[in-house]
Amino acid sequence: MVIPWIVPRVPPCIENWIRAKSQRRSYKARDVLLNETQPYDRLFFISSGVVAQGVVDASLYTKPLAINLFTGGRLMGTLNIITAVPSPRKLIALTDVEVYICSHRLVREELLTDLDLTLALMGYCELSAKSELIGMEVLFSMEPQKRLEILFSVLLLSDGTVDLNGRICSENRSAALGETYAKLPYTLPREAMRSVLYLSKSSFDRLLCDWSHSKGFVRDAEGDMWVDVERLTNALKWIREH
Repeated sequence: MVIPWIVPRVPPCIENWIRAKSQRRSYKARDVLLNETQPYDRLFFISSGVVAQGVVDASLYTKPLAINLFTGGRLMGTLNIITAVPSPRKLIALTDVEVYICSHRLVREELLTDLDLTLALMGYCELSAKSELIGMEVLFSMEPQKRLEILFSVLLLSDGTVDLNGRICSENRSAALGETYAKLPYTLPREAMRSVLYLSKSSFDRLLCDWSHSKGFVRDAEGDMWVDVERLTNALKWIREH
């Protein structure tokens, strides 16, 4: 399954290889893993937590041109493994994260001798690129309300909280709120959500306020967000068809 803004999980052969060959590091929420002035010359495998990747071009605009999210089991830095073409990106931890980091040089050396790994990584790069392209399609073709529905759907799909037909995994239901509500697996900062949707602060605040007032989502005592999955029917259908 390919969804916008969050690339698929890597296959086991890639995950096992990168865990064995890489350095493990931990970051706190709001730490910068890589800034736009540094070469994007390494892979980041997200073991746990959420990292935002911003596409940056200071000559065009002062804020990221697009934001993608990487959660547990996802791999960042696949764009220029072979070509080493400069690709300015800014990576920021949105939650506490644990990552495995591996240089592109080491990856290229391994690809010369391991055909199975090469084919697996090539396939993963294609799926990752499709995920980013679908995300851009959402931004260019949908009004803010639809973008938010897609984002909630993507977050719920990314870890299996719901399936493409809107069925909620039993442990993620709320007896207090009703069986149509599902808990988002990640509590993202408002600014991160706004950036993914590429909205102004006033537009995003108004949109989120409308959803809250209409009980499209509610927050529990711990601050977790529960979304009414029935409101996401059209968004899930759109994702199924893409």
